[in-house]
Amino acid sequence: MPKQLSEEETKKICEEVIKSVGASSMKDMGKVMGALKSKHSDTLDFSKVSGIIKGLLN
Repeated sequence: MPKQLSEEETKKICEEVIKSVGASSMKDMGKVMGALKSKHSDTLDFSKVSGIIKGLLN
C-alpha cells in the first residue's frame, strides 16, 4: 500500500485542488473530492481530507 501523506502535505494538495476547480463554498465540496479522488486516491486519507476541506471552504 502506498504511503499516506502527512496532514500538512494533504492540506497543501487540498488547497491546490480547491483553487484549480474554483471551489468557494461547501456546495463545491463534491467537485473538490472528485478531483482529489481521481488524482490522489492512493495517497490521501479521505477521512482526514473531508475535515480539511470543510475547514478551508468555511
